[in-house]
Amino acid sequence: PQTCSTSGTAFGAEVAMPTACEALTTGQSCLVRCANGYAGTAEPFTCSPFGSLSGTSPSCARMSCTDSPAGNTISHSCGSSVLFGDECLVTCADGHQAEAGTVNLQVWECVWSSGEGAMTLNGSLPACEAAPCEVNLPNSSMLQRDCDGVTTGSACSLSCAAGYTGEPETVQCLASGALSISVP
Repeated sequence: PQTCSTSGTAFGAEVAMPTACEALTTGQSCLVRCANGYAGTAEPFTCSPFGSLSGTSPSCARMSCTDSPAGNTISHSCGSSVLFGDECLVTCADGHQAEAGTVNLQVWECVWSSGEGAMTLNGSLPACEAAPCEVNLPNSSMLQRDCDGVTTGSACSLSCAAGYTGEPETVQCLASGALSISVP
């Protein structure tokens, strides 16, 4: 019997030629599968009397990652699914900023994880912190405030200065960077 060579059998990156196909002799078969990260049905290849493998290449499609980066301080462009080999961006959410000395924008990629035997989005989360409120800070001699340094999601209070009347107000720092203000 003739030993078949796999060197003349060309496939794209989406197809995986198993080692079992490398030492076939005339009449023996092996299954050629889709590579990791691709889905499709394996197809049989047979060693011909001429020393070459013959068969129909499997039709393989990129698999997708359906997990998403998680956290209430981040925002991402990953959507509900990212195809194998594609990337998406992760950044700090509105009302948040990158911590000093860190990068706000991170690239995530849909990859095959051999350890998990599954598709996974791979990347690092940006280190985000609440941003300070710098819009709508009242600056009036009629008011007293403790709003300096207030950050997204936290609150501060406004009250009337001595000699003025009105009820104190608690205001929130919004994701827009503004205080939800109504002057007392």
